[in-house]
Amino acid sequence: MIEVYTDGSLSLDTASSSCDKWCAGIGLVVRVLNDSFPLSLNREEYYSIRYTKTDLCEISQLLCDEEVVTSTLIECLAFKEGLNIALQVKQNKGLIKFYVDDSLTIKIVRTYIDIILQGGDITKSRRFGVYMKLLSRILPNNIDILKKIKIQHISAHRNNK
Repeated sequence: MIEVYTDGSLSLDTASSSCDKWCAGIGLVVRVLNDSFPLSLNREEYYSIRYTKTDLCEISQLLCDEEVVTSTLIECLAFKEGLNIALQVKQNKGLIKFYVDDSLTIKIVRTYIDIILQGGDITKSRRFGVYMKLLSRILPNNIDILKKIKIQHISAHRNNK
């Protein structure tokens, strides 16, 4: 099993030119647990990625619009990056458990997964609009992968290990 802890942040610093007026960042902790002894840790890795506005536009045109970009969209990017790393580590085997501090991100990703697992069309979802459009571009629609994902809320800034 793999545990992935995600966090994302968005800075709208109009006084700074270093981030094209605004920038974002994500942090990830990826813990690979021993399959034979689930409480035994094989390894733990830490990742951080910084995005400028240009970087975000390259990921998706949706992320170019200052009116649309929110911290929740950045949290969705953190989820995507965590999933990519977990899939590389496990080569699509075993459970991937995510711990996310943004409750809206959890609802959005769960809705995305539910729609795909039920054979629905993401592009027809009106529930989250721009969020579903982004997820349909950055997350897999592979049912076998999505079935392995579990998401749990973890409170931020509460001294959680």
